[in-house]
Amino acid sequence: MILETNYQMIPDGPARHDERRVVRQHAGFSLVELMIAITLGLLLTAAIATIFVGGNRSYKEDDRFARMEENGRFAMKFLIEDLSMAGFWGVVSRPSTITPLASSSCGLAISTVDPIATLHNPTASAVSTAYSCITSANFYSGGDVLAIKRVQGASVATPPASSTDVYLRTVNNPTMGYLIQYNGTPDPAPSLYWQYIPRIYYIRNYSVTAGDGIPTLVRKALNSSLNMVDEPLVEGVERFQVEFGIDDTTPKDGIADRYVAAPISTELANAVNARVYVLVRGLDRDLIYTNAKTYNLGSTTVTVNDNYHRRVFASTVSLRNPADAAMMP
Repeated sequence: MILETNYQMIPDGPARHDERRVVRQHAGFSLVELMIAITLGLLLTAAIATIFVGGNRSYKEDDRFARMEENGRFAMKFLIEDLSMAGFWGVVSRPSTITPLASSSCGLAISTVDPIATLHNPTASAVSTAYSCITSANFYSGGDVLAIKRVQGASVATPPASSTDVYLRTVNNPTMGYLIQYNGTPDPAPSLYWQYIPRIYYIRNYSVTAGDGIPTLVRKALNSSLNMVDEPLVEGVERFQVEFGIDDTTPKDGIADRYVAAPISTELANAVNARVYVLVRGLDRDLIYTNAKTYNLGSTTVTVNDNYHRRVFASTVSLRNPADAAMMP
């Protein structure tokens, strides 16, 4: 900044014409004014930065909760859809008459027996023992494991020629059906084919790469080689719990009298609905947030103490068939 200086000779009173005083005039800022301007600028910059940081944090929180909401809804959709269709065998009214396929995978017989099976809060070793295709090192301990057998909701007159999937083949008889591995040759008699889709739901301790630490809802699905393979579904699902509503009334009235988290086979035979709980956590830590809460998932409680946001989703679904429907006369 350039300071311009003007000099004027101003008389100092009428009696002293020989003395002059130099008056120095400045066109610019003084040091005090400059310091005040800098301070105001810093205050304004700090205010703008605070607004920006607050807005950015608000955006991240909104995005985090939106992701949890979306992930929770997707997880519930998969679980509820399969539970509601468990034990669905197309047009066959007596599942016990369906001829099974002489094969099994991951501890599941390719048959109509036991359309619903569950392990309540098992250890990793117990899961691996029951379902050999689930690696104990990849199991995220703490939640349930759910196995469901059923067929696809829609039938086809002829499967794709290249298909080697398992199908329920039915003829014009509501009491006859066969589980077969399709070989590309349709049956000469008028038939309908319903794809057989057994599934095992569990929580894996990683999403894409082993060790990434993101719990993920995964289901094992039967492929054309008759192996149960992983289908990762939803990230951030920390656990799910299923409680079955048991109808104890004689004769049965179709109303649940109590809910059981670890039902035995005779209780599953009288299960009329199921309550599903899903605990979803954020995918990233919020380092200025501490989550020290207890979450209720039916009769199960989960206590945490970390930096992840979480949310619980819950719903009740009617079961299509009791677990022993395949044994009906």
